Parts: sequence; C-alpha cells; structure tokens
Amino acid sequence: MERRKRGLSVLLLAAVAFVATLVVAPAASAWTVTMNANPSFKRTYDWAIEKSVSQSSVTLEQGESKQVTYSVTVTNTGFTDSDWAVSGNVNMTAGDDAITVATVDIIIVPGSIGATENCTPALPFNLGGGALNCSYSASLPNGDPRTAQMHATTTDGGGRFVQTPFAFTNPTTEIDECVLVTDSQAGTLGTVCVGDAPKTFTYTKTIGPFSECGPRKIDNTAVFTTNDTGATGSDDAQVDVDVVCRPPTGDEGCTPGYWKNHPEAWTGFTTGQTLESVFDVPDSLGLDSVSLHSALSFGGGPGTLGASQILLRASVAALLNSASSGVDYPLTTAQVIAQVNAALATLDRSTILDLATDLDNKNNGGCPL
Repeated sequence: MERRKRGLSVLLLAAVAFVATLVVAPAASAWTVTMNANPSFKRTYDWAIEKSVSQSSVTLEQGESKQVTYSVTVTNTGFTDSDWAVSGNVNMTAGDDAITVATVDIIIVPGSIGATENCTPALPFNLGGGALNCSYSASLPNGDPRTAQMHATTTDGGGRFVQTPFAFTNPTTEIDECVLVTDSQAGTLGTVCVGDAPKTFTYTKTIGPFSECGPRKIDNTAVFTTNDTGATGSDDAQVDVDVVCRPPTGDEGCTPGYWKNHPEAWTGFTTGQTLESVFDVPDSLGLDSVSLHSALSFGGGPGTLGASQILLRASVAALLNSASSGVDYPLTTAQVIAQVNAALATLDRSTILDLATDLDNKNNGGCPL
C-alpha cells in the first residue's frame, strides 16, 4: 500500500512540472508586428510665356486708328522633384511577459540608409505591459523605389524581422503649380494651373489715333508670377507704328498704294526692276532681288530690316513721283536715290525711319494723277 502511494505522488509531481513549463514558455506566435511606410517628395513646376500680336507694324494717317489682337500663351514646361523622404510606424503587441524588446533598428534599402527611430515607451520594453510603437523617418537621395526594413531583438537573444516596400508616385507637396498672368496693356488676364496649361489669352487693343507724324513703338509685355516662390517670366510684342501726315507745303505726290495699283502709270522705271538696280541696298538686309513693285507692299517690322522696308516702300513711290511728268514732286530722281543710299548705308534705324517719314510726307502731298 505504501509503495502505491509513493507512485501516485511521483505522477502528481510530474504533472505539476509540465503545467509550469507551459505557463513560462514564451508565446512567440503571439508577437504581432505591423509596419507601414509613407513616402513623400516635393515637385516644383516650371513655366514659360509667349506673347504675339496679329500685326507687328501699322501705317496710319494722322488721326487714324486700327485694332490689333494680342495673344498670350502660358505653358507648363516641366517640373523638378526633390526632398524625397519616407516615414512610418512600427507597432508591436504580444501580451506576453516573456518578450522584452531590447532594440529596434530600421534601415532603408537599397543603400542601407539608416532611419531615425523614436519608440514609445522607451526601450527595453516588456510587451506584457502593453503595445510598443516606434515611429521612424529618413531622408533619401532620389525617388527610386525602396524597402523599409525593421529588425527587433529581445533580451533573451530572440528577434523579429519585418519589411515593407514603397514607391514615389504622387507628390505630397507641389510648388508653383499655378501662375498669375498680367499684361501691361490689359491688366490681369487670369490664373493658370498645371491642369489647365497650356492656356492662351487673347484681347484686342486700338492703336492710335495720333496727332503727330512720324514713327513710334507700342510696347506691350505679359508677365507670369508663380503662386509659391514668386518666380516670374515675361515676353513682349512690339508694334511699329508709322504715322503719315500730309505736309502743309502743298507739294504733289502719289502714295505707295497708288503706284502699286496703277503700274500702267509708271514712267522711267518698270515693275520688274529690282531694288539693287536702283539703290545701294546693303547685302545684310537680304532685299537686293526684291522688285520695285513688290517693295510697294512692304509692311515694315522691328529692327533695321523693318525700318529699311518702310523706307524702301516710300522710296519707290518717291522715285515714281519724281519721274512722272504729271506730278510736281519736290525732289529729283537723283536726289531721291542719293538720300536713300546715304540713309541705308548707316544701318541706323532712327536715321532710316526719319527719311522714310520725310518721303511719306512728300508722297502724301496730293496725287494729281
């Protein structure tokens, strides 16, 4: 009977030891770790502006006016990305006193870029006392896809490894995504954002009337200003205006328009003659081979070339007036040629336009034909 009791005691002690082992063993499967990654980057937009006008040169009579149409086009020309970074959180729970987290290290790969971690509560931390949350952040050199990796160790030599990939798709911060467009003639034209570009604004302005004769310029500038950094860009469209007045002297002279439309009235010259056959036209202007008749249609434009076209249009009319027996013109053919050659040789815009204005005044003296 005594032997039987001792056997039962041994079995009972073994059972108690087994239960104790189950209680103290770490429940590794209950250690839950979650991790997220939030990429961020900045995108700065670039812009361009272009302004044009329907007519770059206008000839007006004294007191006359004309309308021109301006166009302003604003375009998003691209963008520059910068300030790539990633941030996130790692959350650990277990409810097991046997798991004490000793260290948490987070790196970003490729490149093994170390992140800055901040764990709450502080490490080491026993997960039996609640949840552990570690925030992290890292600056990155570019926008390549990467992976955030977390390695945690425990005080008993264990550990966990978790990773999450991420990629840069949509910018978290946009810089200069909109521009305000203003104009020296029309004021504020409007706002253009990336999704609206390119966008064109158009408006009409009246040139003239002017009481004084002579050439003048109408300058017109459009400007964009970005909404964040205040960066600006501009473009202008200039209109050259030639105001032709009738001289008070009463000298006779027919206009370029008359001679253009009445080739049958030409004397001394033919419609097919070239400018170089009469005038010393500088090679740099590229007008040598233009016919006298075609020169009567010159419209002018900016720079020395435009001014020379205005002068040559007036000069051909002056030649025909001086050669016509029916016109009492104040200059001889030789005088016209000499004055034109001298002005063209200077290649000076002001000098050339001054003579053009004088000849135009004489050509508007009243055509008797």
